Amino acid sequence: MAIYGNYKTLEHTFGDGRVVTLKQLGMQTILKNAVSKNNYKEGSPEYAKATFDEAVNIFIDMSNGELEREYLYSLPDDEVSRLMKVLDKLREGENSTELKD
Repeated sequence: MAIYGNYKTLEHTFGDGRVVTLKQLGMQTILKNAVSKNNYKEGSPEYAKATFDEAVNIFIDMSNGELEREYLYSLPDDEVSRLMKVLDKLREGENSTELKD
């Protein structure tokens, strides 16, 4: 873990060996990337797609544009799960002094 300005960062290694530094985002950026899911029932395919679209936008911002939309959409399910855990670690880090492994 490192500190970038006031934000914590984590390095993430993808299954193909690509290494990307992801930085914790502020609320303004998170809200900017929010996708409306109001019209979808939780658990529906449309809700899942909207949730993933939102996560893709957030990961692009977290990587300062180093990650591309096409790359993120091409990831296998297990890689997406690992990446979502990284997002959880950075979110947990908002209220803690150190990120957990």
